[in-house]
Amino acid sequence: MIPQAVIWDMDGVLIDSGDLYYQLVCEVFSSEFGRTVTREQFKAVFGTNNLSVIRSLLGYTPPPELEQRLSDRVDEEFCRYAPEHVRLMPCALETVQMLSAAGWRQAIATSSSHRNTRLVTELLGLNRWIEVFVCAEDVARGKPAPDSFLLAAERLAVKPERCVVVEDAPAGIQAARLAGMACVGVATTQTPAALAQADRVVGSLADLALPDFEALVNRRSNVYVNG
Repeated sequence: MIPQAVIWDMDGVLIDSGDLYYQLVCEVFSSEFGRTVTREQFKAVFGTNNLSVIRSLLGYTPPPELEQRLSDRVDEEFCRYAPEHVRLMPCALETVQMLSAAGWRQAIATSSSHRNTRLVTELLGLNRWIEVFVCAEDVARGKPAPDSFLLAAERLAVKPERCVVVEDAPAGIQAARLAGMACVGVATTQTPAALAQADRVVGSLADLALPDFEALVNRRSNVYVNG
């Protein structure tokens, strides 16, 4: 059988971490700049890496030393609070286990750091089922660039057209499309309309069964062969 894979975004797809990240970003911007970050401002950048979040919310690129210090502070606070506040998204573990039992290879391609990713995947038991982890430090360009998804496919030894990406953010969906991969948009942190560029949009992972993944990767493979 030709290898096929699912490449997961992590935050907002496999783990429920959006509220914690929002609170931490609010604390950092309030203490450092005396600025308030609204939910809508945060939603617009959620799914990108810390440096992109900082630059977007500030409206400019701060000095590298300050930028890195702010990013490190967010990560340190996340690791401190994650054990009490981060949970699996509904049906996340069950879906990962289902795909593993069916022989699908699996990776996480996330804008989070290796430190955060390692912490939560071990904490929540996902590391047993996920083979490859691509994190913010692994690529020069974060989402919406396709680099993280292409690197995940390379490390899995699966062709891009045989991969299905599962994302909750427009930047991630754009990255999946640029990578030539099928994409499912899960409307956990964004409205379905915001995810309209995905091949399929669902309300939660509970709406996905094995035939759905198979249909998506087969359709993308046919487009690649015939296109």
